[in-house]
Amino acid sequence: MRQLMVAALVAAAQPASAAQEVALRISSEFGGDSGLFATGSSRNLLQAELGYAHTVKSFRRAELWLEGSWTIGERHDRLFATYPASVIAQQLTVGVRATIPIRPWLVPQLRVGVGALLGTLRISGLTAGSIEETSAAFTSYALAGIQFLLPRPWMRLEGKRGMTAGVVVEGGYCYSTDLGYSLSPASSPDKIQLPSAATDLGTVSLSGALLRIGIAMRL
Repeated sequence: MRQLMVAALVAAAQPASAAQEVALRISSEFGGDSGLFATGSSRNLLQAELGYAHTVKSFRRAELWLEGSWTIGERHDRLFATYPASVIAQQLTVGVRATIPIRPWLVPQLRVGVGALLGTLRISGLTAGSIEETSAAFTSYALAGIQFLLPRPWMRLEGKRGMTAGVVVEGGYCYSTDLGYSLSPASSPDKIQLPSAATDLGTVSLSGALLRIGIAMRL
């Protein structure tokens, strides 16, 4: 009985061991100042993120992770208050994360990363039909947060591994270069047309403060 109690106390004092993590997060970006007519005056962009991370180094209680993620979000409005338009923003990023467990169920973390941002502008209802244009940009993030895990005692015994899950809440800042768009007039080889220049629709900036909440599964 005494040996079981000692083993339980040792297990409770050790952080949950995990080598891999899959996470699904929902984020709201407070910023994203837009000069693009098609995206209206909204400064918020709701996004969904699917991420994967793997531990690469342990420093006593702390762990260093490599991570990658795919994020997607969409904003709707009307171009010139007439034509239905939307911008779909996708981010592909890689980064590093540091975690320092305070308790087996309480894990603060820091994340930084860089990647590519793709923004696809879609406009419908035009005389020529629908058009679609994609612009690329650089994106980066720096986030601090905390994970609330549901550890299982047998996972924390030496040589034991299993699965646990939890909730992650984090906030920080996302910096991205601008996405720029222009609208070129439709042309037809069967018609004689006067030369005309493309219309500059402006740019979208997705730089701004970021708040994310999600669920994570550790293996």
